[in-house]
Amino acid sequence: MSRLRDNRWDPHLKRAHQPPHAGSGWPGEDQWWTWLTTTINRYSPDRCLYAVAPDEPMDAVATLTVSLPWLPRIRSLGVPAAFAAQDGSEVVGLIPWDQTDVLFIGGSTEWKLGPGARSVARQAVDQGIPVHMGRVNSRRRLQLVAPRRTAPTWPTDREQICPA
Repeated sequence: MSRLRDNRWDPHLKRAHQPPHAGSGWPGEDQWWTWLTTTINRYSPDRCLYAVAPDEPMDAVATLTVSLPWLPRIRSLGVPAAFAAQDGSEVVGLIPWDQTDVLFIGGSTEWKLGPGARSVARQAVDQGIPVHMGRVNSRRRLQLVAPRRTAPTWPTDREQICPA
């Protein structure tokens, strides 16, 4: 976790996130895992800030079910595991905090900018878990979700995805 806090703006550090499931290029879990392990092995775990576990966009319950088996596998690669919070993740028990190294705020734009995402982002920050918001890269929108920054956050426009 020290690389998350000490080197978050290092241009050589990357993050790994898969495309969404909803028909636009999601290769399936087996191909995703092959891509992730190949990428981590090629570039070294020290160059990847985190990897996001598979998720179901805008569905907190389905995301929890899909992500749980992958979080420890991601950690086994020596990379921090990110859990993608989705619409409804503010309900107690829908984020596996004990297995989450980074909270990735996914979900619909409405949810991201509302009290649900703000609640889970604050819970993460209070636990010292870094927060990253997907598809929202303005300072104003980021501050709506996590105005009390005590853990690092990464705007999407300042970093690159782990190269394949």
